[in-house]
Amino acid sequence: MKDLLMVIDMQKAYLKGAPWECLDTEGAAANIARLIDSGAADGAVFTRYEYPKAPVGVWKAYNELYADINADPVNEEFVDELLPYTERFPVYVKDVYGSFSDPAIRAAVRESGADTLVVCGVVAECCVISTVCGAVDEGLKVIYLTDAVSGFTPEKMEGVLAVLSGWMPLHVETMTTDEYIASRAERKEKRPVMISIAAADRNWAIGKDGDLLVSIPEDMKFFRETTKGHTVVMGRKTLESFPGGRPLKGRVNVVLSRQMTPGETQVDERTKLVVLPGIEEFLAWAEASGQDEIYVIGGGSIYRAMLPYCSKALITFIRHGFEGADTHYPNLDEDPDWALAAESESFFWTPTAEGEPAGEAAAEPVEYSFRTYERINNRCY
Repeated sequence: MKDLLMVIDMQKAYLKGAPWECLDTEGAAANIARLIDSGAADGAVFTRYEYPKAPVGVWKAYNELYADINADPVNEEFVDELLPYTERFPVYVKDVYGSFSDPAIRAAVRESGADTLVVCGVVAECCVISTVCGAVDEGLKVIYLTDAVSGFTPEKMEGVLAVLSGWMPLHVETMTTDEYIASRAERKEKRPVMISIAAADRNWAIGKDGDLLVSIPEDMKFFRETTKGHTVVMGRKTLESFPGGRPLKGRVNVVLSRQMTPGETQVDERTKLVVLPGIEEFLAWAEASGQDEIYVIGGGSIYRAMLPYCSKALITFIRHGFEGADTHYPNLDEDPDWALAAESESFFWTPTAEGEPAGEAAAEPVEYSFRTYERINNRCY
């Protein structure tokens, strides 16, 4: 399961003394900030409401009714307490009440892989409840944070809860911020640590024609010693690239294959090979089987798909660019969710005839180092 926090329209127009003052927008903002800092959710998106610039139907009357409020750009600004978070997380601008009426927001939620939407913000009886309706129609479980949502009056906020009660507990669940943080802490304690491990060149290329770009002996040794005794997860083509297409010895080998039927599982106890159809089944298997550390070992599509679930990445960084590479690892140096935590000294390796870079001969020794990247902002699943 993966949770996405949606912070709805926390703008200055809803603060105390502002044109659309809500009951306790300031308190909701404090709880939202505390929630984000806790790392309880797997990710976050912000929405910002702007009045329709090309209104149709009743929205024309809306613009006339609230012309003075719409004319002041300050009303559209995010509240100060949450402004720093809008620089770290995606912000989507909408000109309707419900977030899921906007194609970009709907696509972002789908691409996040979340199956649960944690809802907070303003206004409870307007944009928030409209968003909940859209999320339910999308098939998402909704967690409504009662102390991180603000509305115009207590009666209207209670009315929202009365409407949502018709969808409880299947589609909607209500919690306070503290209850949600505690529930997530309990879930995360049961989860294994997931680490991505790869060798990438200076362009973050990792392969060509289904093979590694280069086989550096010390890198291979590092891989063996690091992953031995643990679980490794890979794609079907990565398994097929091993000698004889056989699983790595001394490890539990998990293969994700789209050739499998959803919900299907194949287990070979003799070779310690587990074949699963996708990430959802893998996460359920990992928690149920009590794994401690799991290493993601490729290929390219698996690295990309599994990166949101990893808290650490071990990268053998090769200061050489290989021509013709067709597979790349995500560039962690350009990803705001990741930071370089440690790097070894530089080492040099001179290729031999059997180990030279794919498709080319290296005239000079290849320089490389071992890097450790760590996820920041606590956004790992």
